[in-house]
Amino acid sequence: MSKYLRDETIKNLTLNDERLKKLNEEIVQIVNTANNGLQENDKNWLFVSYVIRFEANGYRLMNFDEVLKYFKEASSVTRIIFVVECVNSIGKLMGKSLELRFDSRDINSNNLVVQDDDKVWVDCTYLKIKETLEKCGNRHYLVRNRWVVLFIQLTGVVFGFLMSLIVAIKIAPFFKIESPLLFSFIMSFLLFSNIWTLILEYIYRLIDYLTPNISFQKISINRAIKDIGVGLAGAFLLYIIVRFFAYFYDIVRPLFK
Repeated sequence: MSKYLRDETIKNLTLNDERLKKLNEEIVQIVNTANNGLQENDKNWLFVSYVIRFEANGYRLMNFDEVLKYFKEASSVTRIIFVVECVNSIGKLMGKSLELRFDSRDINSNNLVVQDDDKVWVDCTYLKIKETLEKCGNRHYLVRNRWVVLFIQLTGVVFGFLMSLIVAIKIAPFFKIESPLLFSFIMSFLLFSNIWTLILEYIYRLIDYLTPNISFQKISINRAIKDIGVGLAGAFLLYIIVRFFAYFYDIVRPLFK
């Protein structure tokens, strides 16, 4: 069995046809160097294969030009995998192997795995691919981090508190009970808490759509349209927040007179 292994989860990359070409060139160079001095019928002879998935189609190919052809023609690419293996390494039991996996939908399926009995080859191959990947990084990490998750959670709590207070002030006069305002607030906040769970799920889906962990960049016009959409969505959200606080101020102002 292969004795040495290095792997890493891949995060926050944007890949276009040029960057995919560069990655393939690096991988082919690694393969050619390893095959130097070997015959094609040798069980340690390395070969490269590719997997590409788009829309409802999936292909395993041996020619990278075909991968680029599908990449350019597809309206939405979801997965691309580079696989380096030999007869001995099929099943990842022994020999040299490399797998570089990109998946725009499953954040847990993006990784680089290199293994072999030769530690030097594993380290050199791993570092060479990693260096190329670092040049494909984007700034989605500014959104895809725990601090943003915390901010969203806290914002939701504050928004829910204020909204519940507004609703309580509006409906409290209709309850002929002791402490109608407190009762109305508690009921409103409990209702919002249950709704917020569903809203939060859609917020995370929106983040995944606007700033995916792995982004396959098709053509520049698509990127421009997406950036405009993000800008408009941000401006609209800011407008809603400003209007909400203005409305909240008008509601609670009489309470402090």
